[in-house]
Amino acid sequence: MISVPGEPIHVSGSDVLMQMRFLKTEIGEDVFFEGGDAYVDKDRRIDLYRYSDDGWKRQGSTAKPPGFDVNEISRCGRQILASLGNDYVSRFLTLDQQSGPVDWLSRIGVRSLLKAFSSLVRIDGGYGQCVFPLLAKRDVRNVLLGIVTFDNERMQRFAIEGPPLALSDHKIGLSKDGCYVLFSAFKQVPEIPEFTMRQQAIVVKLAAPGCK
Repeated sequence: MISVPGEPIHVSGSDVLMQMRFLKTEIGEDVFFEGGDAYVDKDRRIDLYRYSDDGWKRQGSTAKPPGFDVNEISRCGRQILASLGNDYVSRFLTLDQQSGPVDWLSRIGVRSLLKAFSSLVRIDGGYGQCVFPLLAKRDVRNVLLGIVTFDNERMQRFAIEGPPLALSDHKIGLSKDGCYVLFSAFKQVPEIPEFTMRQQAIVVKLAAPGCK
């Protein structure tokens, strides 16, 4: 599956286009694919598309606050969670209300952590688990204070041992078994982060149940 602003044309070689599903979008619209569905970030809403014999069809929309863009859409157990941001504040929207009107992020403790630590984060996910970093409020260095993983039922919080690490990118990758996370960090903790500073890829093993 891929999103394109036009209709791709095969010109030579093996026709790999025959094996792909193309979702036509407007320039400037971001698309997030999750479990066979496509979520299109528009000006004031997020549209859900599903593929059938007739191609991609819009199945519904979720309104979003003006001025916010979608940073990531992830599946957290039975819930689809959208991370929104405007460079100053992060907000999180559930795109399918399978649990009813109850705020499941509050029920499992995620909201309280976002109040205690910096809420300017992006929630990533993979294989049905979601993950985000714990960062201090009003600290531009983005020093990693912990890692949180969760689904729609429970949350796990992990401390980070060793020398301080400052995130150079808010994206965190989670392994399929939930035992490892991958992220980028600066070689040294900077006073003011700059993307030109030396960086490194870090793999951290989590002391999660079932991880040896």
